[in-house]
Amino acid sequence: MIFSGLLLLQTCVLAGEARASELTFGADFRERYEFFSNVNWGHEKRDGYLFHRVMAHGDVHLGDRFRVFLRLKSGLVSGMKPEPGPADQDKLDLHQGFVDGVLTAGEVHPGEAQSLLLRMGRQEYSYGSQRIVSIREVPNVRRSFDGVTLIWEQDGARVDAFASKPVNIRSGVFDDNWKDGSGFWGIYSTVSGVIPTVLDADLYYLGLRQSSARYQAGKGTELRHSAGIRVFSEKFPADFNFEGVYQWGASGEQAIRAWTLALDVGYTWRDVPLKPRLGLKADVATGDRAPGDGRLGTFNALFPKGTYFNYAAVLGPANLMDLHPSLTVQPMQGVSVMADWDFVWRHSRQDGIYDLAVNLITPGDAGQDKYVGSQLSLSGKYDPVPRWEFVGSFTHFFTGGFLKQATPGKDFDYLTFWVAYHL
Repeated sequence: MIFSGLLLLQTCVLAGEARASELTFGADFRERYEFFSNVNWGHEKRDGYLFHRVMAHGDVHLGDRFRVFLRLKSGLVSGMKPEPGPADQDKLDLHQGFVDGVLTAGEVHPGEAQSLLLRMGRQEYSYGSQRIVSIREVPNVRRSFDGVTLIWEQDGARVDAFASKPVNIRSGVFDDNWKDGSGFWGIYSTVSGVIPTVLDADLYYLGLRQSSARYQAGKGTELRHSAGIRVFSEKFPADFNFEGVYQWGASGEQAIRAWTLALDVGYTWRDVPLKPRLGLKADVATGDRAPGDGRLGTFNALFPKGTYFNYAAVLGPANLMDLHPSLTVQPMQGVSVMADWDFVWRHSRQDGIYDLAVNLITPGDAGQDKYVGSQLSLSGKYDPVPRWEFVGSFTHFFTGGFLKQATPGKDFDYLTFWVAYHL
């Protein structure tokens, strides 16, 4: 049985000074149900299945300069047809296993702390709004990387520099490995108070190498570079988040030229009943405009969050434009409810639509209409007491002109709910 505990040990260091060490155990449990009708817009009638997930960790701090962290994962699924994918099932494996060493720590000026930390081993990466790099929390199996990371922090600023290989998830027991020819590296910086008390910013470069990239325009070994900027603020009732990314490199014999822009704005009435927040998101992610011209214009979101647009997660941000209003209310303490409607178009008629892993769902030449459809969702979250979490969501997808031309064109319904407990 997985358990939680805390053990504090006191050790002695030079000059007889006391220095605390700490050993902590913990675990997370989650049971989740998911149901689709008219899978892939009617290619299959319906599918419903149950996910089971357990994650257990041990965290050792030896003084204030050394840490060892280990986390095991087990993700199982019942009733899924066809066979579960890598985000659905991993019977048992090491999810994280890294060592931290603080290389420098101290004050550079009175009241201004600085630290430099080295992390080595299997670890998670999650940056910014998780549009580009995320732990992928909602799917059953989270994402991790084997790598080395340097983390520098000083007075509201942080810079991560890392080199890693994405972990290739396999469904067996302790059989996860690396993808041949893969690599992921970059520098991600965050600065608070670019405009004091008003605006914060992220600036980053990310590199991705993969041996088997596939797009409608072609396939082959890919080396893709991404440079991005994100400016955001949550200092006022009006929140703001803008992100832009430009990509270049090569995929097979084609030069990569792609980009995305994403906007998320909202206003919360904090002093009125229900504390409503009215929000609007808008995204553009380029597609390939002229197959065979030697340029690949399809944007690759690298490692995005599993709920990029909603919990149904049938579309990914590649060759896509959307407009996405929402309304969130809080009827009582610990409860939030959101209604949203996402309207989706293709960016280019010459390219198809893709899922979150940039797998081509439907080729672009199957239809000429740009309008893909719309997704109406109602979601709720309830945190009754610490450690417990209840989440539910329903989505109805209204098929647009492109899907009516390229698929059976049936609307689908999606339902999910889960309960989670965190030790």
